[in-house]
Amino acid sequence: MVLQPSVIIAIFAPMTNKKEDYSFWTKYKRFAGNEVLLYVVMIIGIIAGIIMFS
Repeated sequence: MVLQPSVIIAIFAPMTNKKEDYSFWTKYKRFAGNEVLLYVVMIIGIIAGIIMFS
């Protein structure tokens, strides 16, 4: 398997980016104290998104 340059950039770009990443999990990670709660919140968000957009 040969990796395309865009795939390589996507893999290594987060490692070299020093700016603050204001993603969903950056803003709401204080609500997910451990990994299990993180996945529960993520699953609830996916289900809520499916319900809202369907």
